[in-house]
Amino acid sequence: MPTLAPACAPPLPDTRIDASLLSASKAELLHSIAPSLRLACVPYGRIVERHRWQHAREATLAEFIRGLKGQPAAVRSSHPQEDRIGRSQAGRFLTRLDVEPDAIGDAVDAVFASYGEADPGDQVLLQRSLGPVDAALVACTRAPPEGADYVSVSIAHGQSTRAVTDGSAAADTWYVAAEASPDKLPAPVAAALAVVREVQAYMPSAVDFELELAWMRSRIWLLQVRPIALPACDGVSATRRKRRAVAAMLARLGCSGTPLLGLMPDWNPAELLGEHPRPLALSLFQSLIGDGAWWQARCSLGYARPLRPRLLCPLAGRPYVDNAASLSSFIPGGLPPAVTRRLLKGWTGYLASHRHLHDRVEFDVAVTALEFDLRQRLAFAGVDRSDADLLSEALRPITLRCLDHRRVASLLSAFEAFGEGLRHARVDPLWIRVGRVRERLAIPFATAARCDFAAQALLRSAVRRGALAAERLEALLCSAGSTAGRLAEGDGYRRCRANARAGTFDIRSLRHADLPLRPSSTEAAERGQRFVLRTHERRELDRLLTEAGLTLSADRLVEAALLAARARELGKFVFAAEVSELLEIVARRAAGVGLGRDEASWTPWQVWCNVEGSATDPAAEARERHRTESLLRMPALIQVGDSLDAVCSSQQRPSYIGSGCVSAPLATVGSGSAPGSLPVASIVAIEAADPGFDWIFERAPAALLTAWGGPHSHMALRCRDLGCPAVLGVGIERFSRLTRAARLSIDFSTGAIHAI
Repeated sequence: MPTLAPACAPPLPDTRIDASLLSASKAELLHSIAPSLRLACVPYGRIVERHRWQHAREATLAEFIRGLKGQPAAVRSSHPQEDRIGRSQAGRFLTRLDVEPDAIGDAVDAVFASYGEADPGDQVLLQRSLGPVDAALVACTRAPPEGADYVSVSIAHGQSTRAVTDGSAAADTWYVAAEASPDKLPAPVAAALAVVREVQAYMPSAVDFELELAWMRSRIWLLQVRPIALPACDGVSATRRKRRAVAAMLARLGCSGTPLLGLMPDWNPAELLGEHPRPLALSLFQSLIGDGAWWQARCSLGYARPLRPRLLCPLAGRPYVDNAASLSSFIPGGLPPAVTRRLLKGWTGYLASHRHLHDRVEFDVAVTALEFDLRQRLAFAGVDRSDADLLSEALRPITLRCLDHRRVASLLSAFEAFGEGLRHARVDPLWIRVGRVRERLAIPFATAARCDFAAQALLRSAVRRGALAAERLEALLCSAGSTAGRLAEGDGYRRCRANARAGTFDIRSLRHADLPLRPSSTEAAERGQRFVLRTHERRELDRLLTEAGLTLSADRLVEAALLAARARELGKFVFAAEVSELLEIVARRAAGVGLGRDEASWTPWQVWCNVEGSATDPAAEARERHRTESLLRMPALIQVGDSLDAVCSSQQRPSYIGSGCVSAPLATVGSGSAPGSLPVASIVAIEAADPGFDWIFERAPAALLTAWGGPHSHMALRCRDLGCPAVLGVGIERFSRLTRAARLSIDFSTGAIHAI
């Protein structure tokens, strides 16, 4: 029975292992590398072959158990077809952790049984269990799925050694370039990076691999080695040049007063457009929203003009938001300049030190309405009492404007009227249509959204003050009703539904009229039940409103909140339908010069205002630039001075496997789901797709969506092997939102996920 090297064995001479071992089992590969390692420990272990197990079971057990010294064991699968280049079979076979000595025999039997057809050469890897660890890690020589020029290290803090591979815990993934200094990395990540580089010295050249590691008591342990197949990547030098260029651009932005950029604050462009949109989508968003509509709506409600008029500072093709400009647009007009500067400095500093709040800026960083706990909220950002009092007085009239019934009702009526007349001006030039949509839809929609957010901020603060329970606020929001419910009886609804598309700004996305949707009965469910305040809720809300000097009743607040929510949703729906019409104009003009939708998506919309005669494909340069930029790893929130050589992708950002676009019905799977109940060719949503859900692939899923997991989870490996597209680790909140839809559209080139 082969014995694995003891922890921290002395190094052997610097020689590479024989390439034939790459076709051996994962246990044999680990056995061959372990004696050479200086920087990682390997748990005591044995390789058990089936024929020996059948003929010398008790002796084999006794020999292994003696070395355990009373500790539990890990009984790991090591099938010949597992963890091989191009066919990892990750998670297909059984592994059992923390097995007590008297149960090891049964566990070995179970692992062998999971292989199916028996072969005398089958193996099981026995290891001494590490017990509870401080963190689990998986490191890869190049960043999956496209093999970008980074060592990637996923880390999940917790006690389980499988927290990364089975997707059961939230994991951060670090992308570390060759020129990065390990001194600034967290200790476990730096240790994993060092082990990767050490193992590279012993593996055959040009072989990619993953290491499964554990961090415990400031020591790194190597548990498994997996050769993997990643695409050849010829953009290494271009990626390095692009990193330097982006760093230089960041430095220039910092000098001009733009120190902090984010993908999700204010309008959530990464969710709306995808993290890396194509030029047509990005240019249309900028013209309709980002060049002025976003702040003009706020100014009409009493907020100040922002520091800079443009919302976005695109960086390496990513739609980054200028956080200083965004936050300054939430400050009321008329405040003394010194107070404005202190507020902006406080909010920006708070966001920079609490980066996980980057997608909740309007509710958890800035104070944009007269909330019932305004002073406490501002204290977190270091705002003193006198500035808080001034802000409170300035926000009172703005909050009342946002909650004004007549204002919001007027917006709602305008959206309904626009929906009814959606097609009335199809013959107008494209630039006129874009201007009309901006003035008549984008600005009113942004106004409705601000009114809705102000109402929600007030109600959330009522929950914090104890006047309303959290579940009652959820019931209130659910009762707001759906866009479909407001329009279902009129021509406007049918026209909007026919024209709207899942990817609002994506010309390649199908419109609703072109989707094979089955009849749905979601309308009644979306409307929800009518919300009525209870006596004690009304009394407490009235008390808080009087205390804040807001001249409206609790019932009027609820009525305004419901109306604002409906106006925002209806405005979004009509806006999306009209943007879809703009994209159809572009598609027709592209077709007129012999180009398809894909080619058109690579060109800003302004190019299509005056198109004459024939044209060659204008997309080649943009496509190549997009490809190079896609190899860069960029953080969700980036600050001047941040290194791009070592980037942390937090647990809130998903990992994408696949290419192109997928649109299919959504099916949610849980622990009690039966394989036969899962529709074939659906997008399968599951919170944590551990190896027990391997049966999912028997149903030929169109894609996989998970709340937890990352690029090194078992499901990531299985999806890459089987060619199944996947979005892994969207986070539980976003997962909950997406799984309410009947259908999803996923664009793997931009990272956009849209509910239909």
